[in-house]
Amino acid sequence: MKGRIDRIEEEKGEMVVIDFKSGKSRIAKKDIPLDIQLNIYAMALQMMNGKLPKRASLVYLEGDRVKQVDYFPTEQSIGAFREKLDGMVQAIIDERFDPTPGYMECRFCDYGGLCPGNEKGDGE
Repeated sequence: MKGRIDRIEEEKGEMVVIDFKSGKSRIAKKDIPLDIQLNIYAMALQMMNGKLPKRASLVYLEGDRVKQVDYFPTEQSIGAFREKLDGMVQAIIDERFDPTPGYMECRFCDYGGLCPGNEKGDGE
């Protein structure tokens, strides 16, 4: 796994993680506590500094408009994410790759021609 945090700020002695997004796809606010990227960033800061960031934000850049969605990681939310992550790792180890069809998921998938759940319309 490899990645880079777009921005880390300090607010009143607390760390804040910011991830800038320029694409059109958005994460639903209710899904942000289980978002892989923000939680990995929060966990990385916790490993480096011994505490979670005060806030992790997605900042959507859309032309001259900016929309920010905030997530406030807690030990409980990070614990729930770790459980999800453990399940994902176990699925990879078990070679379980269940299709999760959806327009956004299928749109850029390299396996669309092979997948029965493909929503691009070219799977068999």
